[in-house]
Amino acid sequence: MGMPKAQRKMASSLDSPLLDLLVCLVLVQLLTPCSAQFSVIGPFGPILAMVGEDADLPCHVSPKMSAETMELMWVKSSLGQVVYEYANGQEVEEQQMAEYRGRTSILRDGITEGKATLRIYDVRASDSGSYLCYFQDENFSEKAMVELEVADPFFWRASTWMATLAGTLPVLLLLLAGMGYFLWQTQKEKQSRARE
Repeated sequence: MGMPKAQRKMASSLDSPLLDLLVCLVLVQLLTPCSAQFSVIGPFGPILAMVGEDADLPCHVSPKMSAETMELMWVKSSLGQVVYEYANGQEVEEQQMAEYRGRTSILRDGITEGKATLRIYDVRASDSGSYLCYFQDENFSEKAMVELEVADPFFWRASTWMATLAGTLPVLLLLLAGMGYFLWQTQKEKQSRARE
């Protein structure tokens, strides 16, 4: 004896959403690119530094994984030249731009968690710009952009002084105008009395 017709209809209606879900999951797996093993993430905003200070440019892989055996490279995107390179657990200087030699290092304290922070020592105004942070393992490479904005303390102080002056100058001019008007009125009254 088989199932009554009403029960068969109810059982098939329950199987349909589960079957649809299974088909969707298989399709998603087939359509998802398999080459991406990790992504590289930089900071959400620009890094700000003053001339003469040190600047830290953070970058990390997601999901967390050790980057000790990966090749890490920082490239100044406007020039397309290597600022810093790390491979086989050590710094590689062969392709590094001359102006960054001895002024860069990677902070290794978070490298086992996939964090690679480039430190630029004694920042110069010319260091301002966009940097590309590359992580590469034997099969895959990924990058992120990091923006560094460098301010000159002299110009920053000068611009602060100019902003202060721009705020107080109108007040001073109003005071001078008021004083001039008062002196003009006083002089006018003296002349008027002298005529009488």
